[in-house]
Amino acid sequence: MRIAGQLDSKRVKHICYTPIDSHVNEIVKNECIVFTGTKDKWLTKNARNELANHSNIILIQVENAVHSLEIDDDYKQSIRILEYITDKCSDLIKDNMVV
Repeated sequence: MRIAGQLDSKRVKHICYTPIDSHVNEIVKNECIVFTGTKDKWLTKNARNELANHSNIILIQVENAVHSLEIDDDYKQSIRILEYITDKCSDLIKDNMVV
């Protein structure tokens, strides 16, 4: 049984880093923020478009980033990407904390 199903009425948000095509059908069933790169060879443009077409998905596409969310041969920009993604995740967690 999926953990989300065990939580009954509690709203569970998911964070998905660099999914692959075969996971898209499951991802769209949940409220989720998805991080991917526009040069990710493991997630096709069609799959990114599929994710973008769902209102329950927040799709963050990092321009020129590969599957690891890094930009080849640009470590400074890769570090900035890491900071950006960390900030986005932190905001999502803070906004959805139940006290």
